[in-house]
Amino acid sequence: MSVAAVIGVLGLSLLQGTLVALPRGGAFAPLVRLRSRAWAMLLPGAIVVGTFAPLWHRAFAAALVIGAATTTPLLAVIAVALVARARRALALVLAVGLAVTTAVGPGTAGQLALTSVTALASLTVGVALTRVIPRRWLLIGVGLMAAADVCFLGVGVGLSADGAMAAASASFHGPHFTQASVGPAVVDYPDLVLASVLGGVVAGSALQRRAAVAVALLAASTGMLLTVVPMVPETVPTAVTFGLLAIWRRAPLSRAGRSQARAAGASAPLPRAALRVRAGLPACRHLVPQPCPHGCP
Repeated sequence: MSVAAVIGVLGLSLLQGTLVALPRGGAFAPLVRLRSRAWAMLLPGAIVVGTFAPLWHRAFAAALVIGAATTTPLLAVIAVALVARARRALALVLAVGLAVTTAVGPGTAGQLALTSVTALASLTVGVALTRVIPRRWLLIGVGLMAAADVCFLGVGVGLSADGAMAAASASFHGPHFTQASVGPAVVDYPDLVLASVLGGVVAGSALQRRAAVAVALLAASTGMLLTVVPMVPETVPTAVTFGLLAIWRRAPLSRAGRSQARAAGASAPLPRAALRVRAGLPACRHLVPQPCPHGCP
């Protein structure tokens, strides 16, 4: 693997971790009224459609490229306005990205601009999905999405679909928002959406930063497999982090938390009967106003 490829893998891994860390709590809260388990099928459906539609007919690949070019800028604006933290900084990034995308075109600057806008658009889609999919079905959808990704890449179908999408993008005279790329390293749009889904799940919680770091590290480790295989399933690091998230939420109290709980229990006042037993006196179980046979007041 070349130095440029290593830098690209690390850059895209950091991008996926950033998508987990960016969402703020409460974004798209009104969408909860649309919650249904049927939305969960959009996650594996994105992999299935994105793989087989371009292979079935070239027109579907062109439609996906054109659809991404027309909707991505609007979705990126929504992400800056309603979803992400640090709105001012991201608004500047979005404005520069759109300007560079329009004026510069291919090249390092244009590639980074396209990647920034595409990532922000995926943030809108991912966080919106977390609001309309029930939590149990969301986990099922994530698992099916990762399984389909691994399966299609394993049999070689994913590589063929990637070639069809690349051909459609080359024939389209406009910005390409179907993937994020840093140097020779590339991450497809569904992979970015899945990282954004995780960000929407942990948004505003104490585990958001830990999940972001885990996704970045796992994505970097998976990306290094490009030294031996042509493509790797980038949905897997996010799916694994979902499993880690379930473990973290069920983990017992930390050592500090347990010591604080013991200290709180030791300082809590004991009931009157317990105090009498500790002092060697018989405990009174009679209720007032019945007189106590032991002469207790």
